[in-house]
Amino acid sequence: MLRTFEPKLEVLPEPQRQIWQVLRAARDTIVEIPDVPVVFGSLAAG
Repeated sequence: MLRTFEPKLEVLPEPQRQIWQVLRAARDTIVEIPDVPVVFGSLAAG
């Protein structure tokens, strides 16, 4: 579902790549938080 919001990690600058890796790991760990899609969507849009 949220995969469409993910940029390609290999084209990101290193700081953003690290941030996305952390966010992805957190998302994989916390799967029952309802506002996670909103957070990821706004991050991708912003």
